[in-house]
Amino acid sequence: MDSGQCPGRISMVCCPKRNKYQSERIEQSNLPGLRFLSQKFNEPQETERPLISVDALRDVISRVFQESNTETDKSNEIERRATNESLVLKKDSPGDLHQKFIKLRNRKLISKMAKDGNDFLAVAAQVAKNRLIEEKKNQKQGSQRGKCKKVTTKKADGTVVTSDECTNREKKAPFSSRRRSFMPEIDFSQTNLATKCPGDPVCPANVAREPYRSYDGSCNNIKHTAWGKANTPYTRILPPDYEDGVSEIRKTGSTGSQLPNPRTVSLASVRWSERVDARTTVMLMQWGQFLDHDMTLAATTPMITPQGTSIDCCNRRLLNDPRFRHPACISVLLPDNDPFYARFDVGCMNLVRNAPSPPMGCRLRAREQLNQLTHFIDGSMIYGNDREQAMSLRELRGGLLKSSRINGLEFLPFDGRIGEGCILPFEGIRRGMRCFAAGDNRVNELTGLVTTHALFLREHNRVARLLWSLNPKWSDEKIYQEARRFVIAEIQHITYNEWLPLILGPIIMREFKLELSQTNGGYSLDYDPKTDPTIINEFAGAAYRLHSLVQGAFNFQTEDGQLIQQFKLRQIFNNPASLYRAGNYDGCIHSMINEPSQSLDNHFSEELTNHLFQDTNSSFGMDLVTINIQRGRDHGIPGYNYFRQACGLTKLRSFEQLDNVMVEGAGKVFSRLYAHVDDIDLFIAGNYEKKLKDAMVGPIFACIIGEQFRRLRVGDRYWFENGNQAGAFAPSQLSEIKRTSLARIICDNSETLERIQPLAFLRPTEWNAKVLCEKLPWADLRHWQAGRVEPFNWAGFRGNRKPKIRRMDGPTSANGNNSYFETIDDGFD
Repeated sequence: MDSGQCPGRISMVCCPKRNKYQSERIEQSNLPGLRFLSQKFNEPQETERPLISVDALRDVISRVFQESNTETDKSNEIERRATNESLVLKKDSPGDLHQKFIKLRNRKLISKMAKDGNDFLAVAAQVAKNRLIEEKKNQKQGSQRGKCKKVTTKKADGTVVTSDECTNREKKAPFSSRRRSFMPEIDFSQTNLATKCPGDPVCPANVAREPYRSYDGSCNNIKHTAWGKANTPYTRILPPDYEDGVSEIRKTGSTGSQLPNPRTVSLASVRWSERVDARTTVMLMQWGQFLDHDMTLAATTPMITPQGTSIDCCNRRLLNDPRFRHPACISVLLPDNDPFYARFDVGCMNLVRNAPSPPMGCRLRAREQLNQLTHFIDGSMIYGNDREQAMSLRELRGGLLKSSRINGLEFLPFDGRIGEGCILPFEGIRRGMRCFAAGDNRVNELTGLVTTHALFLREHNRVARLLWSLNPKWSDEKIYQEARRFVIAEIQHITYNEWLPLILGPIIMREFKLELSQTNGGYSLDYDPKTDPTIINEFAGAAYRLHSLVQGAFNFQTEDGQLIQQFKLRQIFNNPASLYRAGNYDGCIHSMINEPSQSLDNHFSEELTNHLFQDTNSSFGMDLVTINIQRGRDHGIPGYNYFRQACGLTKLRSFEQLDNVMVEGAGKVFSRLYAHVDDIDLFIAGNYEKKLKDAMVGPIFACIIGEQFRRLRVGDRYWFENGNQAGAFAPSQLSEIKRTSLARIICDNSETLERIQPLAFLRPTEWNAKVLCEKLPWADLRHWQAGRVEPFNWAGFRGNRKPKIRRMDGPTSANGNNSYFETIDDGFD
């Protein structure tokens, strides 16, 4: 590899944007027939609308609500009965811990939105039912009329007879396509349900000149002010495949046969073993989770009793007595011969449906899930998803975020709720241990996640302190917003420059325009206000569930690789107690940048397939693969084969063809599970795909992930490379941001780490050898000093011309740099 010379201050250190796995330009012929989504899915896909008059729609609404036929009405009654009968989850059972882990950010708001969503779906289901009845009636009449033609036949006696031969007019469509064809798109704006439709946020008159993004993602797009906002529904690549065409969880396949039990699929298709990827580090997995918690958190259906406990969907009475059968329960019944759970006489895995969202624009198609987070890469897992949460995390002085002191060192603030935010040992609580708080409630899930959150809290406060020292007259608000903007830019840069190329490989990075700009002075011209950045359901519900990357054990190491402590995943899940030990923050960092990650494939750690959400006093947990499969059906995600067609590849006609595009033996595995090749669940099929060259995923997952990250880049007005928007970074500032790397951020915010490989997502090698921290490129924040840099001026900026920057010799700083920025010319070379 060409280690080359990084632009700027140092030489002989490899640059993240020129790593070994991005260097080759691979021809698209290596992926024959693949058509990328970037053009085809710029706009929402329209479907045929059912013809229904406003009066008829009002009549349906009236009848539905007179019959109290909504899911909310049923749920409320069942929850009342279940509470009276104490049919609730046992405290700290796997199901209870799962519900606590995915707890709602704003229960009151989500409960109202879920109720409104269910009201719309009740009406939509009735409209779809009426449409189905009408279509069946028309089909019957059509078959009776048919198409007729004159046929002449000659009898045995030689006479000639002319008769009419009639055939059915229409050919019967496949089951799944007929199911999707009933999906209605209904305009509620002229009905009494219009008051339940979420309105678009009203933005300030000067929103186009606002330099800082909102906390909740609103007003990013000036015309479509709700695009990307928190608490709005996901979008889709393909129409959903619900059992009733509207809302019911997918249960049957294309032939009408039952889909296989999700746990049965997990047992037959997943190997309980770990297969390491010798190239990548645990930090690759950890960044993926950290980033996920910035973008996606589907709201689960509120099923909380007055006592604060959840309904037990696996209770025998709820399963067997129709009076107690909750419409949001989608628990998985486990096989009697399950090789693991049968040992503990466990026959059911508790699972609850994700809540529906009321329709945006007062137009409803089918059930769509609600994303509680902003849909942008905007650091919301650090700063929060609304103003109230953001303010609660601020120190309100010096632009700082709140922090605590652990062993005398800066760390995340305490949650404040003993025993609520995570699981801590009783002895630890007695000694003062607390759960940690951040912009995302799942911060305590894994030790590595807590550490990554702490890393970026330190980074924000480090930047804020430097900005204050350079600009002592700046207000707390100004310093906070500038530090926040800087850290968000770092996250975007690291994601697209270091992390995403390893996941997707060079073909997808190039074809989806995911490569960062290296022309126009580093600025991007790609912002498109017509691109909706909303998170894609198939991305959140399948393609981005990169769980096979997770290691089954977690280590704490010294810088030279000596083991300090080791824990099984079940011991540290949602339990951050180990980070209270002195030296374990740096020990966690050392482990994540040295230990290998797992491969993205059909190998999953048993810690995930049998011990997820396991309490310390229990012998079993849940199966994440089973949950993922059932969740995909809950979201109405169509089978894998339909996405091959959407991405431009040919649909598979038989199970035998699977071996051409998946790992050897896939056809045999899936033919034993599914009745038809069209039925294979997207999540499990994607983990079987053969990988693209220099990528960690196959073509379909790459297609979906690539399209999502394209939208996140092109559809974000505040994307850090955008130059013609309010708050754009000055040329010199943008240049400094593009010098940053995850390795440098780790160096700047650790206590004992002195050497690190420049590419932190890749393990140390001869071409990615560890270097002293001081040798890594760094961002000079003196370019943010008021009066030293002119604001960006887009006028006259064209082509590939780069800004002319003058540097003057100055006093050597603590980091060894001996120049400082003075000014920039008004013009360009």
